Parts: sequence; C-alpha cells; structure tokens
Amino acid sequence: MKRHAGRCVLGLAVVGITLALYWQYSGMALVWAQIYAGVLLFCAAVDLVEHRIPNAVVVPAIVVALLAAPWSGPGLGSALLGGALVGGFFLVGYCLRWNGMGDVKLGLFVGLILGWPGLVYPLGFGFLVGGVVAGARLLTGRRGYMPYGPYIALGGLVGLAGGTGYALI
Repeated sequence: MKRHAGRCVLGLAVVGITLALYWQYSGMALVWAQIYAGVLLFCAAVDLVEHRIPNAVVVPAIVVALLAAPWSGPGLGSALLGGALVGGFFLVGYCLRWNGMGDVKLGLFVGLILGWPGLVYPLGFGFLVGGVVAGARLLTGRRGYMPYGPYIALGGLVGLAGGTGYALI
C-alpha cells in the first residue's frame, strides 16, 4: 500500500488541479494550462523522490513556453521579463550554492508561463511555504538537502489556477 501512496497523491493532485483550471480557462487555454501544470507536477514529484529536476522534461518545456508565449499566457514581453527575473534570482542562488541548477531551470519555466507581474504573488506563496518547511526542518534538527523544486512548482500551480490575473488564449 505504501508503494502506491505517492501515485495516489499525485493522481488526486492532477484531478484537483484539472478542476481548478477548468473553472479558470476554456478551449485551448485549458489545454496549455494543463500541459504546464503537468510539467510542474512531474518535476515536483521527481525532485521529491530523486532530488533532481529532469532536463529531459524542463528544457523542452522552457522552449515550448518561450515559443508559445506570444499566443498563450501573458505575452512575449511579460514572459521574457518574468523568466529573466525568476531565472536570474535562482541563478544567483545557484552561484551562492543555495539551490541547484534544476531550480534555476524550473524557475525560468515558471517565470515564462506566469510572466510579469503575474508571478509575484504565486511565487511569493511558494517561497513562504518553502521557508516555513525549511524553518521547521531546522527547528527539528533536520539539516541537509531539501528539495525546493516542489515549492517553485507550487507557486506556478497557484499562478495557473488563478493567482495571476490573466487568461491564456
């Protein structure tokens, strides 16, 4: 039973996110939002289990989000600014050894799909939740690696589910 618990939680998350997206989007916008949400969920799940974010998923997702930005999401200019801000933030963190390169790429992807200023509140929420978890780990004496990709993905999912104020085309 424990073997399948992770799959059940992931399945419930997919159903819940699909329902949340259904109320926010219609037509092709729903398809784009579901694709982006699927990438975020997959990367979060892999990071939790394997402590890495797979390049085979996140790099093509970045390319698709970049190419699709003029027709889906916040628009090309907003997407580029959002990607540069979030990706740049995590790149500084990588240089300071605060996070991994997978977090940089996942942050870039989230910045591209949410755009500026749509990424502010959702990613702030993800940072807050991640910070609370990190603080709790420190208080309980658990030091060492903590996957941060799930919290970046959480911010992206919150943004897709309605925290950004724009609608995908």
